[in-house]
Amino acid sequence: MKFLKTTIIGGLLFLVPVVAVVIVIGKALNVMKAVAEPAAKVLPIDSLGGVAIVNIIAALIVLLICFLAGLLARAKPARKFADAIENALLSKIPGYTLAKGVTDKLKSSDADGVRAALVTLGSSSRVSIEIERVSGDRVVVYVPSSPNPWTGEVYVVKSDQVEHLDCPITAVIDHAEQLGGGSQKYLGAPD
Repeated sequence: MKFLKTTIIGGLLFLVPVVAVVIVIGKALNVMKAVAEPAAKVLPIDSLGGVAIVNIIAALIVLLICFLAGLLARAKPARKFADAIENALLSKIPGYTLAKGVTDKLKSSDADGVRAALVTLGSSSRVSIEIERVSGDRVVVYVPSSPNPWTGEVYVVKSDQVEHLDCPITAVIDHAEQLGGGSQKYLGAPD
């Protein structure tokens, strides 16, 4: 029952942003088509390669708006606003902080922060994700569950219990999804 519940929740956490993006893009294209239709009527051709000129103009307008929004997002006030929204709302969504940490790590070559690790807990070791180092020689690690890596447990351990793995964080996610299969890629081949 727990497997079914966590798998459904994991699928929901994956699908909600994807569906939201598809809906937003669809609505944006409809609005841009309404704006682009007058411009397309002025042009001497109706279609280009079977695609209506109105659709091409609408897509170009959406791309332009995305580009301008990207430029705006680089501005310091916009980043502060986005950080405030993230801290107030998004960080409360289960799995968001982990997903953000993973995507930030994939975008960055910075060695600090989130990274793949092997944590020793008792007499066993678990493939995990180091989230952060805190005062007093302690490390916060996230140990993903199998087969749904978006559920798991958080531990605070001494730094000598954590060994960094030479692999991307995506390998830790794959490890959990594959029920531990393919571990030799980053744990080493058996003797």
